[in-house]
Amino acid sequence: MTRSFKPRPFVAFVVTFAFLITTITGIVLYIVPQGRIANWVDWSLLRLGKDQWADVHILLGLVFILAGIVHLYFNWKPFRHHLAARVKGHFSLRVEFVAAVALATALVAGAVAHVPPLNSIFALNERAKTMWLAAPEYEPPYGHAESSTLDVLARRTFIDPVAARAQLTAADIDLLGPRATVAEIARHNGTSPMGLYMQIASLARPPSLPDAMTPEAIELHYSGSGIGRRTVAEMAAEVGLPPEQAIARLEQAGVTASPGETLRKAGEPSGHTPIQLIQIMLLGPLAQEP
Repeated sequence: MTRSFKPRPFVAFVVTFAFLITTITGIVLYIVPQGRIANWVDWSLLRLGKDQWADVHILLGLVFILAGIVHLYFNWKPFRHHLAARVKGHFSLRVEFVAAVALATALVAGAVAHVPPLNSIFALNERAKTMWLAAPEYEPPYGHAESSTLDVLARRTFIDPVAARAQLTAADIDLLGPRATVAEIARHNGTSPMGLYMQIASLARPPSLPDAMTPEAIELHYSGSGIGRRTVAEMAAEVGLPPEQAIARLEQAGVTASPGETLRKAGEPSGHTPIQLIQIMLLGPLAQEP
């Protein structure tokens, strides 16, 4: 004989499974690469991309909340009786209750202020997200580069669009059409936006530096060119400086950097942008003085 459907155990199972799934998705979202990197390298885990993991987490989190409310509704009578018994004189402000409230308050305040030792959790989160950055090319040349058309990507990275299209076509890459984004072309051809770009990166021909070397001219020259993923050594070679001299000038300006470090990473502790680091490398520490 088939048992009738019972909503109470069903809701209990939904709460349990929703909790387990949101726990798993929460762990995954804690370690996934940053969005710009995930989209550029077409990151996935168990065939799900970062956005899909986030969608599952949000949806199951909502289900967990709603199922918890329904679960409370089904168990409202014993819960109400429990409260009534406490109100009648059995309730006492237990030290455990006060400790729990104090702990929750401290955790919220600590999360907002990033105080030790809680800040180590957020630091570990940052390390987990950046551990995927195995090489400089994992950084996109600029934000949301995968959403650009091929022609826009080529122009912003100093590549002739005609030459880029010819090289990709010779490599049997279906370019779809002039309005197709780099992400769409990459997905259609079974590669990542990074993989697509690496096939044309050698065509880049950055224009020469301006004769009048001023902070404004340097910013205009490098603006929007995605230099943040270049290493200090690579940038020094491009501007015609020995790496040791470039690093010495950066240190004079309070920036600690190593030859293999990207400009974005080198400037983060001191709040310098990649363009500001190039200005310092070319003009010295005085480049940043008002």
